[in-house]
Amino acid sequence: SYSSMPGALELLGVAVTGLGFDELRDRIDAEPDDTLREAVLELQAQIAQDVDAARRRLVEQPTLAMAVLRAQIRLGLNLAQSIRDAGPALQAQLAAAPHPGQQQPTPHQPTPTPSAPSAPVPVPAPAPAPPPSQPPQPPRPDAAAAAAAA
Repeated sequence: SYSSMPGALELLGVAVTGLGFDELRDRIDAEPDDTLREAVLELQAQIAQDVDAARRRLVEQPTLAMAVLRAQIRLGLNLAQSIRDAGPALQAQLAAAPHPGQQQPTPHQPTPTPSAPSAPVPVPAPAPAPPPSQPPQPPRPDAAAAAAAA
């Protein structure tokens, strides 16, 4: 890091450790935008530097992950992109995070990473083209009327 002082991200992590979802939301909503923006920028810098270490940190500190997500909501950032960047491990961790009132230990299982398909998925052709020997005929009003009457 660029200084020995704890950054906004670290301070935010300490502030939200052990909080339930509602307390965490209220705590983040009480923070000034500048602090939240600084914390999000620090996380983005860490991701750029070492994506695996950043991902591990968020998985190990689910309250920090939720705090950053909440900060991004407050700041109106592109959440879909952030969630995609965070990866399936974090999504599973957030989904498995215990909610207040239902504290049960979950066995630690490594999340299988979805592997890219080995072959490209065939895209269905739009519609079969008419054979070249038969040029398409413009619809005739009498043929349409006859079809409708049938």
